Amino acid sequence: MVIKIFYIIVTIFSISMVFLASSNPYMAENFATDFSISNIQINDVVDYEIDNEKISAKYEAKEINRYKANDELVHFRANFINSNLNNFLKADKAIIKGEEIKLRQNVNYENNQSLTFKSQEAIYHKKDKTLMSNTDFVITKNENNITGTNIIYDLNNKITKAKGVKIWINQN
Repeated sequence: MVIKIFYIIVTIFSISMVFLASSNPYMAENFATDFSISNIQINDVVDYEIDNEKISAKYEAKEINRYKANDELVHFRANFINSNLNNFLKADKAIIKGEEIKLRQNVNYENNQSLTFKSQEAIYHKKDKTLMSNTDFVITKNENNITGTNIIYDLNNKITKAKGVKIWINQN
């Protein structure tokens, strides 16, 4: 009886070895890593950007997810300090990749000179200190409104370049 059981086990083992030897081997590329899974998740973040002399920016987010190529921030807020001008920027979602911050959903920019900018998407370049949008936007300065389809705003020089512009000026 023991010999029959031994022969059955050897037969099953032999059949499985023949099957495994004749099938294609598993390759590492069949098990590619999914890069859409975040490596790190951090909640309630406050980050300061410091240059040689002072704090130049403050970034806040309810949640940050770090991926291999970028960082995704939820409920993003930023405060950029340029000499006597404070720039406030917020969005529901932001993606930081290098020197570029892509802002999505309810993008709002305002400064302490009563200028506001609203759009659904925008890109902020940290190095150039420019804010640009290729979607519809609304700019308000005091009681004057500007709408358009494409804008580049230089925060340092306060220069605006826009396309598809309609302006409403309130004269009191």
